[in-house]
Amino acid sequence: LDRAQHNARELLALMGAALELSRHEGRGMPLVLEPVSVALLVDDLAREVAALPPVPGVDFRWSVGPSPPPLLTDALKLRMILKNLIDNGLRHARGGDGGRIRIAVRRVGPNVFIEVQDNGCGIPAEKLSALRGSIASRAFAPTDGGGLGLAIASKVIADHGGTLTVDSALGTGTRCVIELQLC
Repeated sequence: LDRAQHNARELLALMGAALELSRHEGRGMPLVLEPVSVALLVDDLAREVAALPPVPGVDFRWSVGPSPPPLLTDALKLRMILKNLIDNGLRHARGGDGGRIRIAVRRVGPNVFIEVQDNGCGIPAEKLSALRGSIASRAFAPTDGGGLGLAIASKVIADHGGTLTVDSALGTGTRCVIELQLC
């Protein structure tokens, strides 16, 4: 039953990502820009994650530096991207033996960096290379069986004038960094 439930959730997530992809490729998804406090957005996400059933052995660490000024962003889309990155971390975290997901927000000059890092299984070098090519070209070309959410996230962040960087190594985890400009 656990395996069936896990597979059903993964299929539902894949279908949702495919629908999101078709919306972006078709007519595009207009951004609804408004001033958004990143600290409040991350705080809301932390409360939401804390309310989920705990994943045994996975520890969340939240770190928000001094509250940066608001971002001019589409809060719903940014929240969706962060939830996707956190979900990716949860799916690949080392449950039971010190799994860790770290979400950090920091300001550097006129930019805000939002980082989601896990210490899970990581992405194989060939898949990471293909994914980086997809992100760099802003083309939706996920690696076989994965990367669709990251490709969509990259497109949405690019529409905001920002960047998404993904670093990973097998056995050490994945680090995704969103860089956005302040208002």
